[in-house]
Amino acid sequence: MTQLQKIIFEDDLFLLEQADFCDLPGYLILKLKNEAHSMSELNLEESEKLGQILALATQAIERVVLAERVYCLSFCELERRLHFHLFPRTVALATLYSSGTHSNSDNLNGALLFEWTRTRFKQNDTLPAEFPRLHETCRQLKLYMQKNNN
Repeated sequence: MTQLQKIIFEDDLFLLEQADFCDLPGYLILKLKNEAHSMSELNLEESEKLGQILALATQAIERVVLAERVYCLSFCELERRLHFHLFPRTVALATLYSSGTHSNSDNLNGALLFEWTRTRFKQNDTLPAEFPRLHETCRQLKLYMQKNNN
């Protein structure tokens, strides 16, 4: 998949794209195009737009990928500029994680699941058959964002 195909949404302030280091469908990275390193550096308008785009992207992931939960994380360790990981936890992913780690799927640790998945599904790995296809997921997410972004 090309980098252009992985772009889900872009405007003057944001770039939302499929993670380029992990091929889990619907694992999106929301990057701010300004130089902010912290949310405290955003003005009121930027903060409001950030909230709106995070909510819309989460809704898109829930609807397209059928995620039971979407984790939203911001570390800014490797890439210092402000960005957010939007990570879908689906039934299929939780089941695979539980069987692969011998953990209880009823009481998941989201942080451990996040790290396990990023290690397990590196770029260009083969996904299990029950997972949605990456290319089609990106296409549907892009259409959802276009249709619902006002």
